[in-house]
Amino acid sequence: MKSILLLTLSVVLLNCGTKKETTAVAETEPSTTQEVSKLDVQPLVIKQGVDFTTGAEYSVKEASTGGDILQLVVSYSGGCEDHEFTLFTNGAMMKSMPPQMNLTLSHNNNGDTCRGLLTDTLAFDLSKIRAGKEGTIILRLRNYDSKIVYTY
Repeated sequence: MKSILLLTLSVVLLNCGTKKETTAVAETEPSTTQEVSKLDVQPLVIKQGVDFTTGAEYSVKEASTGGDILQLVVSYSGGCEDHEFTLFTNGAMMKSMPPQMNLTLSHNNNGDTCRGLLTDTLAFDLSKIRAGKEGTIILRLRNYDSKIVYTY
């Protein structure tokens, strides 16, 4: 009995002197916007007379600018075909301070009838609409309630 007690006491004392290494894992909330270098940046299309009444449904969840890039987080149904998004403007600036410009996002689902809910981050180059070396333009994206501030 004494030997079991001595053995247990020895093990406890030896373990008290050793350091136990632990690694803390920091959990962060995933961001819905991505680094621009990881995205396929598309050009902004400036075109007159585009019919925006057709196209597949989508929802813009978030919009932000950084430098000359507009990032849009969109959700839509599908999953069986490649989807294409194109950002259009007619190029006209509204007379206001700061000036404003209307944008429309077109969604081509290529006939995708699947019902999965997909979310993507899209990136568009806004440098074509700059008016001088520096300034601010308020972007008004169709079907998105908030105005987007583009400062360059």
